[in-house]
This record gives sequence, C-alpha cells and structure tokens, in this order.
Amino acid sequence: MQTWESIRDAYSHPRPVPFELGADMRRSKRWFLIAALFTLINVVGAPLALVAREGMHLTLHIVLAAVGAFFMWHFAGARRREASLARSDDGGDALRADRQMAELQQSVDAIAVEVERIGESQRYAAKLAAERAAAEKARPPRQDKP
Repeated sequence: MQTWESIRDAYSHPRPVPFELGADMRRSKRWFLIAALFTLINVVGAPLALVAREGMHLTLHIVLAAVGAFFMWHFAGARRREASLARSDDGGDALRADRQMAELQQSVDAIAVEVERIGESQRYAAKLAAERAAAEKARPPRQDKP
C-alpha cells in the first residue's frame, strides 16, 4: 500500500527557483510597465489639456490616467502573488493537500450515502412489485357479464 508521502511526491510538481523569473512573471512585469507608461502619458497630458482649456480633452486624460492606475495596481498585485508563490515553502502545499483530501473524503462519504439511498429505494420498489404480483395471483379471475 502506498503511503501519503509517496503519492504526494509522485504528483508534486517541481517548484520554481525564487530568483528565476517565470514566463508569467515576465509577462506581468511587461504589462505593468506598459500600464505605467500609459498612465504617465495621461498624467502629463492632463495639465496640457487644462492649459489649452479643452474640457473634454482634460476629462479624457483624467479617466484614462485612472484606468492606467487601476491596471498598474492590478499587475503589481499579480507580480506580488507570483513572487510570493515562488518563495513559498512546501508547508503550504501539504496543508492544501490535506484540505483537499478532507474534502475528497467528505465527497466520497456523501456519494456512499446517496448510493445507499438509491439501493433502499430499489429494494422498496421491488418489494412493492412483488406484493402487487402476489395480490394479483391471490385474487380470483374477473368474470365479465356479457
């Protein structure tokens, strides 16, 4: 019989080295830089639109700067999450695996209860069918009057 450790080791994936940038981290870093450049252009453009007294132009720069700031915040959070995953140790994996095993055990128990209920239902239906068949045999044949 396999032990829990041997099963976990067989299905565990190699963890990235903390100082290596994975493709996802490089991609989020690139998008963060694009969002920062986009925000900077709109922040610089807003005062220029104000000096030119172009209200719609100014509003557009302010809205686009806010959108760019949101995406900077989003991609900075993604970079932090990826970096923390790269630094995390195997303790989190063991806890996650234990939690998943507990959930799996609960699911199997629920399935077992449902299968037992289905079996009880089938036995009851078979009992009723047998009783009806016995009642049909015990009853005398009907005589129709012509």
